[in-house]
Amino acid sequence: WTLTLFSSLACVLGACFIYIDVIIRRLPGCASFDLINDKRILVSGMSIGSGVLLFTALNKMLPEALDYLTPVFERKSVSHAVLMAGYLAGVIVCMLLNNILLPYLTPDSVIHCCGDENDDHHAHQDAHSSATDETTPLVQQPSMHSLRRSKTSFSQCKRTDAERAGPCAGYSDLCAADEKNDFLRIGFQTALAISFHKAPEGLILFLSSHADAALGFRVFLALAIHNLVEGFTIAYPLYLAFENRFKALGAAVLLGGLSQPVGALIGFAITKAQGSHKFDERSLDLSYGLLFSATAGFMSFISVVSMLPQAIKND
Repeated sequence: WTLTLFSSLACVLGACFIYIDVIIRRLPGCASFDLINDKRILVSGMSIGSGVLLFTALNKMLPEALDYLTPVFERKSVSHAVLMAGYLAGVIVCMLLNNILLPYLTPDSVIHCCGDENDDHHAHQDAHSSATDETTPLVQQPSMHSLRRSKTSFSQCKRTDAERAGPCAGYSDLCAADEKNDFLRIGFQTALAISFHKAPEGLILFLSSHADAALGFRVFLALAIHNLVEGFTIAYPLYLAFENRFKALGAAVLLGGLSQPVGALIGFAITKAQGSHKFDERSLDLSYGLLFSATAGFMSFISVVSMLPQAIKND
């Protein structure tokens, strides 16, 4: 239990790195340093997070999943097929989460409001322009000019004075709203993915230390170093979305820090169950293998589709 708690604290400590700019600003010549508005930090954080997730998925999660699946099936080809099926299932789940569930969790009302307002404006102009006949000079119609101007304006996320005074007053930067939604999505996806694989890690840490204290300590050291980076990977995009350190840290503690103790509780329950009757290790290995392979697919999707494009866009 002690090793599990300290491993979870490493994740919390990594999340606390979002407070680093408070310390840096106290240094001479660094008073203007800002973790949110500094593009170099944003690009570095997103690219490092993308690399960490992809490396963890392909170099750690998939081989670990294969280690669990190999004893379950007699033929290696079947083990590899199940491994890839689990990996693709993780990608599909993350894709569905990205396109179905998370849009309802992000505040897109700004975009919808402005879109409706622009639609009404164009409809009003089109009604006036439809009154032309064959005697009208062959010049560019106002409605077409307005439409092109509005498309350019929308693509550059700029709004006119009339739009700023309308029902969407106060939302002058649509790009910023979109970007915050992206960071919110990335943060929640990353937190879910890391939570999915931290629970089994807590279980493994508990069982290994229960069987052999030296083995458990080696597993703890490996997980603690890894958890430092993952804690920051969860908290940083959430901090960019919320612009609130306390909320970002709270989410990282809740989703990242508490998932390993939950896994340890499951491990404790398993040891109790083994004391009363023989536990089916084959089913347990299959469950671990599928969980780790699906989590690898989940993390790969976040890395390649969400985090890396954000880093490239802001570079």
